[in-house]
Amino acid sequence: MKVSSALRPLPTLALVIGICLSACQGSPPPIGRNLPRGSWDDVSRAFNARVQSRFPIGSSEADMLADLRREQFKTVAHDESVPRYQFSAVRDLPGLPCRLFWTIQWNASENNIVEIAGTHSGICL
Repeated sequence: MKVSSALRPLPTLALVIGICLSACQGSPPPIGRNLPRGSWDDVSRAFNARVQSRFPIGSSEADMLADLRREQFKTVAHDESVPRYQFSAVRDLPGLPCRLFWTIQWNASENNIVEIAGTHSGICL
């Protein structure tokens, strides 16, 4: 049986698309790597524990911000419309089928962290 020449590029095209999709995903930030598998809630709890361990209450906000910038988080200062936290930092990872988010929120006083929490979430097709 002879394969039509029009169909021969399909395996190559599928390979190229697969490589592009996997390359587009990138990798999680170091603080978000190797979290345990489970539900979004389970993974988010593990990420929160990791954030609180790495940036404990009383530690330097400036040092934390330097670490988060190295990990490509984007930081935001909040106004009164966000009642609990003064600041947040988000790192997102576009991909298929899910776009993933690592979010760290905190309050600081005199350059020291006084409250901090982390969440991991995603938006999936």
